Amino acid sequence: MIKIEMKSFVLFLLVSLSLLSIGMPALGSGVNIAMRSYVGDVRMDVKTKSIHVTMDLTLDSTDVAVDSVTYLLNKNAEIKELRWDGDTAQYSFDTTGTSPNRYLPDARMLTIKTPGMRKGTHRLRLKYNCRLDDLKHRGCLFEENWIELNGYSTWFPINYDYGKFSCDVKIGLDKRYRMSGSGSVSGDGNGAWRLMRTTGDTEIVLVASPELHTRRYEKDGRTIRIDSIRMTDAQAEAMLVACRETFDRYEKWFGGTEGKSLTLTLNPTRNVTSYARKGFISLQTEGRAENELYQTIGHEIGHFWWGNAVSNDTWEDWLNESFAEYAALLNDRETYGDEPFQMTIGKYRKVAAPLPPLWEIDRGGDEGGITLYRKGPVILYDLDQKLGHEPFLRLMKEIATRKVARTADLLTLIETQTSAETRRWLEDALKK
Repeated sequence: MIKIEMKSFVLFLLVSLSLLSIGMPALGSGVNIAMRSYVGDVRMDVKTKSIHVTMDLTLDSTDVAVDSVTYLLNKNAEIKELRWDGDTAQYSFDTTGTSPNRYLPDARMLTIKTPGMRKGTHRLRLKYNCRLDDLKHRGCLFEENWIELNGYSTWFPINYDYGKFSCDVKIGLDKRYRMSGSGSVSGDGNGAWRLMRTTGDTEIVLVASPELHTRRYEKDGRTIRIDSIRMTDAQAEAMLVACRETFDRYEKWFGGTEGKSLTLTLNPTRNVTSYARKGFISLQTEGRAENELYQTIGHEIGHFWWGNAVSNDTWEDWLNESFAEYAALLNDRETYGDEPFQMTIGKYRKVAAPLPPLWEIDRGGDEGGITLYRKGPVILYDLDQKLGHEPFLRLMKEIATRKVARTADLLTLIETQTSAETRRWLEDALKK
């Protein structure tokens, strides 16, 4: 069994988790727009580190009082064509200055004029070329051995205000490459690939490498796919087993989940930040011990159950992050035993002691993240001890089944399922 090196682990986890489900500031458009789908055609040129994109966006509007829509796009994008409902559209694209979103360093504002917008369905076509040789975010990479593109690079147009969308993207690149990504990936073996996702999300992740090797596990409707390079069969199998065991435990503890498919990408040669999206994890493995990787896997799979908060840019996100983190700690205890689990809780409690109350904390502030990831799990541990572990797990299952998304609803449920005294105790703990 690998001993937990807590100091390095805490640093690794905080750096990684800061990018896993961050709150994205709104663009302030005030438009009542709902995204439906992205349908794209992407051609990648590895030698020039560039892509050529045609993207068709379908969206619904219930507001006729606006004359534009806005997106963020990579500052290096060279727009070739832009059409709104089939007609050439006027637009402005300010590639100077700084990004309006601190998490997307290369993003710039694209404003598209939509005079005479009517209620109903609209279509936006955007055709552009983009150089990606200056990606500044550690979660992205465009190198000969490994391509990894996601929303942090704003390689596709983004507006988080407009909500989630399905996607169907065709990708063409050198036939030496194999692909992975945040959806169902298929290829013809000759450089033509397709990534599809029918469920709603705000992300399109593309991963490609000439060395990519896939291992797959399928049982009872669940699919786990491990895409890796330069890992031994034993290492990749260990990651697969970790995912499978975690899913089994969480289903036993928290009930069934709508999410049944997970793709995990692993590249031990790169030093980029881990992050997760719906049904997808990009995991840094360089220099990380088995228990560190296991912890991150447990946290991210936990979001299949604990991803219900009404907003991930307010303090309500503790219903996601604190719950997923405590689930991961319980998962670790099953694997490594109670002693390291208690050591971790002790460390978390020490870190949490000087932190401000979790209640209504500024999620984007300097102490917002660490409070959710450290103080929240300690509160849940104390609730676990107060109720007893089996009653606590029954409560957690009820919370997950009901998809509780607000703390007020959580407190009401706890009072119903346990007692008014327990509700008061939890509310006081959140406010201390």
